[in-house]
Amino acid sequence: MTICTKKTETLIINYDGDPENYPKSIITIDQINIKNTDIFKYLGVKIDHDDYKTGENEIKYRINLANAKFREMKHVFTNYTIKLGTRLMFYNAFCRSRLTYCCSCWVVTEKQKKNVERCQVKHLRSMMKGGWERKGGPRVLEDEIGYNYAYVFNKKKLYGVSKIEPVLDFVDSQRAKWIAHVIRYDNDRMAKQTMFEVSQFSRTGRTSSILDELLKETRRYDLSDDVVYKACVNRELFSLLEDRGVVFASRQHGNFYLRTNTAV
Repeated sequence: MTICTKKTETLIINYDGDPENYPKSIITIDQINIKNTDIFKYLGVKIDHDDYKTGENEIKYRINLANAKFREMKHVFTNYTIKLGTRLMFYNAFCRSRLTYCCSCWVVTEKQKKNVERCQVKHLRSMMKGGWERKGGPRVLEDEIGYNYAYVFNKKKLYGVSKIEPVLDFVDSQRAKWIAHVIRYDNDRMAKQTMFEVSQFSRTGRTSSILDELLKETRRYDLSDDVVYKACVNRELFSLLEDRGVVFASRQHGNFYLRTNTAV
């Protein structure tokens, strides 16, 4: 096997040492030190050396790619002579695909979720006529006392009018599909063994996985872990979730506000 020393990099996963002492190189090939990077790009995904979850660098990278593509195709997305539904189809194909790339494996914080959602909402405002209008009127009046800064189209109304699937619902559905797919693997498959590994720890304590997050959500709807597992095996997970009113499994994507429903 031939290795290019200029292109090859290494990464220490879940590094728990002093960040200032992170080694610059850990292997040598033909007396050439191979760079040991703190951010490794693998199959288009940026992996941080000190974060077992989806790192902040990856989420920022996804948002930047989506914003760049939106600006590149702004002449299409903001062309009001084209039907909104048609423009949204192009948006999902070119922008949402970049924003949610590999989202089926995301383990993200609430702050990261809000940043991803904020990116889609910003794009929707630009695509809808009057999306940036405020209830207080024109921007020249913003200095007036008592000016109402609230948008005419709030987030709920944006999703309701556009009928687009909220990005967080899309992420949840993709993760659920991936979990169900892995569960149907044979028990000797590495991906399944990794997902069901209960002894995963980082320097901050036990790590959480996408399976942990799904089970945490399904338990709110009085669904036992065994019931969820059997539904995945029988390809009935989404039917089960839809019957319980779980939003990301519903076909009514316009009803964004139903995300806050209590368990049935």
